[in-house]
Amino acid sequence: FDEVVMEKVSFARADLSQKMQYMNEYDNFARLYGMQLVEYAEGYACVEMQMKPDFLNSQLRLHGSWQAALILIAAGKAARSMGQEMRPCKLNMNYHHGVREGLLRVIARQKFASYNWLTVDVELHCLGDHSVNGDHAAGQPAVQAETSADILVASGRGDFLPLAGEVDFPSSLPEFFPSERRTARPRPIYPETRAGLYDDVPGLRPCFKQADWPMKLAYMNENENMYYSEGMRMTEYGPGHGCAEMNIWPQHVDADGLLDYAWLAILLAPLIGKPSLHTGNFCVTAQTSITFFEPRAALGGQLHGQADKVSQEGHFAVYTGSVYDEKGQELACGVCTMYLRDTEINFRRELPLNLEV
Repeated sequence: FDEVVMEKVSFARADLSQKMQYMNEYDNFARLYGMQLVEYAEGYACVEMQMKPDFLNSQLRLHGSWQAALILIAAGKAARSMGQEMRPCKLNMNYHHGVREGLLRVIARQKFASYNWLTVDVELHCLGDHSVNGDHAAGQPAVQAETSADILVASGRGDFLPLAGEVDFPSSLPEFFPSERRTARPRPIYPETRAGLYDDVPGLRPCFKQADWPMKLAYMNENENMYYSEGMRMTEYGPGHGCAEMNIWPQHVDADGLLDYAWLAILLAPLIGKPSLHTGNFCVTAQTSITFFEPRAALGGQLHGQADKVSQEGHFAVYTGSVYDEKGQELACGVCTMYLRDTEINFRRELPLNLEV
């Protein structure tokens, strides 16, 4: 008997179960960061991801940049559900609640569609035991254990530009897709004893609030989880100002070898927030708006970002920033409204024992 070879169906002509398989198989983010598309329909997508320590900020809460990335990714899957290729243009989101453990579920629903514009509304939820999860805006240490198992962490809206072609996945995984994530450097290992912020101990660094600008810059790079895992780092830091850079590795690109738009949000959101910490107190992001432009960075390139203060009134401040490729093309710009807390930054004053960090 002649062997029958089944032709692979294109994404646009596949049924919804096949489309889910495509999305999970050819999405680098899904493969390497544990995110899965679990429900799919026309104009609808639901993705899930178990929270991991890598996704937490220095206060052990889900980092705002990961929230922005998850909302953008889920919105993109809903927008592409009918097979037409889409380009993200705008992401607007609000942060509601801080969480540190549980299953993240992101639900994206198409709100509006026309031949030249598509809008998707998204909610990011956390499912689990929330006795360990605190309030994002008020900084409360924890909510009560009897709290509902479903917490709304963030919500947002993504706007997309429909493109001429269909969603097109390659016939097989690209050779440059890694089998596992690369890390930039080992995480810091500190001495068991921790000094207070103002303890007079010989040989210790001054606390963040009293440090000079070069030391504040070192503190920033030392106390950011993703700077260890993703090859990002701050390069400049001053009053209301900051710059950062990121190398584009295989784990950061789509199947076409170009940067996944989610990484622009992951680099930009914390970069905009860091200058608001320069006074020495913590802050939380209340709202973020990011605009994405046409150019896309390629594998092996480098991203450069800059952020600056626009205004401040009382506990609220507005900061803006942009990300560029190595040729100086602007890839995205954003603005964040920050709530400035009265809680002093409590970074470890002891130097890491593994100084190469």
